[in-house]
Amino acid sequence: MKSVLLEQYDLFIFDWDGTLMDTSQIVISDALGDLLFPDVAEMLQLLSASNKLLAVATGRSRATLDKILTSSGLEDYFIITKTADECFSKPHPQMIDEILDFCGISKTKAVMIGDTKQDILMAHNAVIDAIAISNTQNDWSALLPSNPKYLFNNISELYSLLKNEKT
Repeated sequence: MKSVLLEQYDLFIFDWDGTLMDTSQIVISDALGDLLFPDVAEMLQLLSASNKLLAVATGRSRATLDKILTSSGLEDYFIITKTADECFSKPHPQMIDEILDFCGISKTKAVMIGDTKQDILMAHNAVIDAIAISNTQNDWSALLPSNPKYLFNNISELYSLLKNEKT
């Protein structure tokens, strides 16, 4: 079955913490690569190989995100990253708006992927679609009221769907 995600979207904007990596219990270190959620690196590789643009919109600071990206070895996947110390905090749409402007992508071709109500509301405020991932502190009951277009239990489910679209 062919789904629409790879066909519909050219830009995938990810929240970082709680969506791609769980950094809530750690101090920045060289071991960050081990804290990625399962299938994150493979999913980013698949999206990149499919000529999709990837971005990050996070509540983390620039210094923290840069350390995490370097330590995880994922920095080259993302064309642009935006942090809370550069833009208004979520759910304000500034991070997404600046990413869209930088990439030259229309709102209909972009999707925000996040694990909190604030991520989903930021997408709505920017008038783009949202994918909710409930793999950490937020279960479906916390995310459903924010009305994401898609909801996955974890990033591995999203990767599995994307991988099946590719075949």
